[in-house]
This record gives sequence, structure tokens and C-alpha cells, in this order.
Amino acid sequence: MNDKTGVVRKEAPAINNAMPRNTLYYQVNGSGPAVVLISGLGGLAEFWQPIVRTLVQSYTVVTFDHPGIGKSPLTDGHTIPGIARDVCALLDHLTIKKAHIVGHSTGGLIAQTLALDYPERVTRVVMSGAWARSDRRMRDLFDVRRTVLEQLGRPTYQALSNLVAYPAIWYETNVASDESLDLDVQLGRTEAITARIRMLLAFDRSQELINITAPVFIIGAPDDQVIPFYHSQELVRLIPRARLAEMAGGHLFPLVNPDQFALAIKDYLGFA
Repeated sequence: MNDKTGVVRKEAPAINNAMPRNTLYYQVNGSGPAVVLISGLGGLAEFWQPIVRTLVQSYTVVTFDHPGIGKSPLTDGHTIPGIARDVCALLDHLTIKKAHIVGHSTGGLIAQTLALDYPERVTRVVMSGAWARSDRRMRDLFDVRRTVLEQLGRPTYQALSNLVAYPAIWYETNVASDESLDLDVQLGRTEAITARIRMLLAFDRSQELINITAPVFIIGAPDDQVIPFYHSQELVRLIPRARLAEMAGGHLFPLVNPDQFALAIKDYLGFA
């Protein structure tokens, strides 16, 4: 089994003596057709660990830390198009011409951008817990989360995120503790998270989705309180020939039901 970890540098166009655009931390595991897994707002490669264990049996699985997140430094701001370009640069670095793209939540926006702007690099697309455009409820929720982060600190922000992202019973069994939550205000860097919240709320290519030519599989959770299921239904209406599947587990259903999620992806990618 192939197992590789490293960084990739993408050179900017040779104008104005531009410096290298970005350096991404990545992991490559398994062998077979390439699958790129793109995480959500948290932006970490490790989000996918429970999924990778199943997919490496059949695929070369590529994961990465988003620019400005984890081990990947930021040099050019937080943008969806920028991350999509970085994915293409990573594919170039790994000499992968085309790949299946799997994006969860914010990763679904990056998957849309890849399918629209770089169709020659995309084989099939899976979007989970994703959306076409933010609505009033979504903007209100993320404004509340951003305000909590800025005013009460990262521990309180993370506690709120866990409370809304996991199903109640799963939270009670796997996250909750007999000890009181530690919600002491801790100062720290919040710029990356707030910039990424602005990035995802500003995204709207809903009018272009009809132009996606790659086969698309949408997975949504009816019990998702962060990105309600109707967003998945809208994606299916807007993307030609897109397929829809339901999966329980709140917004983080890939983590709540990793085996079911991974098998659904394998079934779809193996569908001729």
C-alpha cells in the first residue's frame, strides 16, 4: 500500500516576480484510482481518517490541510477558487491527471468549483452536507458562531459547534462528559476561522451548476441542523443528473457513520 506525506508548492504566474503561491501539507494512502477528500470549515486532512481506512482498499486517497489551516501556511488569503487551484497544483505534483472529488460541507463548495472550472481534472464528484448558496437562516447561524468565536473564545466556539453539528444521542454518548465544560475565554488566532466563514457565506455559483458535466452524487442528512437537508435537495435540482442519498448523523455524519459513508462512496464511484 502506498503511503506518502509531504508538501507541494504551486508557482504563481511569472509576473511581477511573484513568489510561490502556496505550500500544502498532504497525505497519500492506498493504490488505485485517485480520490481527493476535501474537508469542511475545519480544513484538516485528519477529518477523513475514519473514511480513509475503508477507501484505501480500492483507491489512492489524497487528503490535505487547507491553506492557512493545520500544517499548510497561508500566503494568498482564504478563497474557494484559491483552494481549488491548490488542489489542481497538488494533483500536478502527484502526477494525477484526473481524480474523483469528495467534498464535505465547505469542501462541497470547492468540489463545485473544481467541477465548473477544471472539468478535465474531475472524474466523479461527491458532495456531502453541502449547499448551492447560503440563505438567511444559514447566514444567521454562522454570524452567531463567528460572534461566539470573537467574543467568547475558541473553547466556547468549539463547544457550540459540537452541540449543533452532532445528533443529540451521539453527542451524549461520545462527546459529553460528567465534568463541566471548560468555557474560559482564551485569546488566540481567530482570523482564519472568521475569514473562512466569510468565504463560505459569500459563495454562490448556483446559476452555473447546470453546466457541471461530471456525474454528481449528493449525500445529505435529514437531521443536519447546520446545513439542513433542503440544501442537498436544491443541489440535486440544480445539477443535471445528480443523484441524492440520505444518511443520518447530523452535520458530521461522515464521522458519526464513517463505515456507511465510505461504503456509499465506494458504491457510487464503482458504478459504471
